Amino acid sequence: MIPRTLFSSDHETFRDTVRKFLENEAVPHHEEWEQTGVVPKDVWLKAGEQGFLCPMVEEEYGGIGADFLYSVVIGEEVSRLGLTGIGWGLHTEIVAPYIEHNGSEALKQKYLPKMVTGEVIGAIAMTEPGAGSDLQGVKTSAVKEGDHYILNGSKTFITNGQNADIVIVVAKTDPSKGAKGISLFVVETDSEGFEKGTNLKKVGMKAQDTSELFFQDVKVPAENLLGEEGMGFVYLMQELPQERLGIAIGGLAMAESALEHTINYVKERKAFGKPVAAFQNTQFKIAEMHTKLEVARAYVDRCLELHLKKELDIPTAAAAKYYITDLQCEVIDECVQLHGGYYPLSYDPEKSDKQRKRSADEQIQDLFENSAAKAATKKGHTIQRVGSGGQMVRLDLDVLSEHLHNVIHDLTHRKAVIQVNKILMNEDVQAAIQGVLGKKVYDAINPWLKAVAAPEPNYMGALERMLNWTRHSATIVAMGWKVTTAMVQPLGYTQSIAYLGEKWAIKKFLRQSISQQK
Repeated sequence: MIPRTLFSSDHETFRDTVRKFLENEAVPHHEEWEQTGVVPKDVWLKAGEQGFLCPMVEEEYGGIGADFLYSVVIGEEVSRLGLTGIGWGLHTEIVAPYIEHNGSEALKQKYLPKMVTGEVIGAIAMTEPGAGSDLQGVKTSAVKEGDHYILNGSKTFITNGQNADIVIVVAKTDPSKGAKGISLFVVETDSEGFEKGTNLKKVGMKAQDTSELFFQDVKVPAENLLGEEGMGFVYLMQELPQERLGIAIGGLAMAESALEHTINYVKERKAFGKPVAAFQNTQFKIAEMHTKLEVARAYVDRCLELHLKKELDIPTAAAAKYYITDLQCEVIDECVQLHGGYYPLSYDPEKSDKQRKRSADEQIQDLFENSAAKAATKKGHTIQRVGSGGQMVRLDLDVLSEHLHNVIHDLTHRKAVIQVNKILMNEDVQAAIQGVLGKKVYDAINPWLKAVAAPEPNYMGALERMLNWTRHSATIVAMGWKVTTAMVQPLGYTQSIAYLGEKWAIKKFLRQSISQQK
């Protein structure tokens, strides 16, 4: 393992403090937070008391003026424990820097000290229903009237949206200027006309409050403009490297944690009388993931070094975000596979041993009577789901049987059928078939092939019709590779093509058809 040299002993002491706090104050409650979709504000206040919020903020505004690595430590520990609901990173590493770097002295004094303590929670509102990555396309407008701006529009997918006390809003102050007409405003969420919409449900990050926000004639004091009017897009670009790097840091820490948990699991979990970790395939997979994560760690740490020197550019940070997030998904997927199909949300080796000792009949009974599928059905999850034919989704053994049949059919016939279709498009083959058996044969082949390529029940019905036709129409069938034999034994023909190839089939088809004509 390549040692990390970025962090001092002070950083590591701080890491221990953060980890203990999260293990005591967050981990025991995270499942509950996933149900409610929000992290209570008292957790923010406790974090503020410990100095975990905005440590980079200068002392004159209530912070400790720490380097960026202290925020990295917090982000890594939050991600390592899978605490997806805690939005401290956005609050600390995105919202606070916008105010500290671009806000007036009055704005800094007003908001930063309370952001450090957790009394004020920050969010940033960029994304709109019709404008995500393309921030130039935002429609939210801010029109100046006297000493205020009148804000109108809507935002979506806003992290910390429910908890937020202030929101940095991206708005158009001059729509005619495109990117040069974008400005940033600090908007207090208790302002008249400001409305927090739905707390959005998501596939992941379920404990994170992610919201819709609406602005209807919201009066924003002119002094709440960040920096200069029309410079918003420039400010957004300036902060991008740190924002993208933060995503890479969190993704990498989470992937490393997933691998660590998986290694511990495969050491404990036994199959065929020995730990899963003893199997060569498991060792290969773990070695592969470990290697990729080590390489990624070296890259991210180098990006951190550059950022500390203010030398990290936008493309390099973007590369880190792109690669790490993809790697995170890859590693976690592989880890899920190594956990196997029978893996609950919380694995208990003792309970699992007891499960394995139950009788086969008991386990089968449990599988089909107490399965997640049946539980979901009882809740109505699948009862109302219907296919195109209006039939309810079935959850029984026939479903498995049909699926298995379709998979086998696809593996054995699909490739051959595609090749046969290519052969039949050959003009010489078309002429040969019609020359030997007549146009009726040729007209009968195409529907049959389409049916073979499709799942049951269509294919079997068409196959039976084809075989009935050949049985009544063919009077002489010579064994061997002849056109007539191929028509009577179509599945054998398609199987042969799958192994021997379409070029061979065309030559053989033509040779035999010519001999038939002679």
